[in-house]
Amino acid sequence: MELTRIKYLRGELEDECIDLEELSEIECAFDEIPLNELRDLPENAMAVDMLDELESRVSIVEKSIYNWVVEGFGESEANDPSWNIGLLADAINSIPVNVNGKELTIYKLLDGGSDGVGNNNKTPSEH
Repeated sequence: MELTRIKYLRGELEDECIDLEELSEIECAFDEIPLNELRDLPENAMAVDMLDELESRVSIVEKSIYNWVVEGFGESEANDPSWNIGLLADAINSIPVNVNGKELTIYKLLDGGSDGVGNNNKTPSEH
C-alpha cells in the first residue's frame, strides 16, 4: 500500500469517519504480511496497528519523496493522487547505479546494499 493511501486512511480513522470498505482495504493489505514479520499477534491488531505495520514497509525512497514534497509544496500536494509518489519511487528504485564495480539499484544503495527494506527482503513494488 502506498504511503499517501496509508496517510489518507490514518486521517479517516483519526477523524472517526472511516467506512467499512476502507477498513476492509486495511485488513486485506495487512493480511498479506507474513505472520513471522509482524511485531505482535495479528488478532491483537487494531486498524491503527495495521496501518503502522503497513507504513513500516514503505520504501525509504517513497518516504523521502513524500517528505520532500511536503517540505517544498505542502501536505495537500504530497497527498494529491496526481503525484503518484509510489509509482515514482518504484521507477527511481529500479535505476541501476554502479558502486565500486557493483551494480546496485538506488533502493539497495539506500538500504545499505541489502535486498529490501529492513528485514523483509522485499522489492519496493511489493510494499
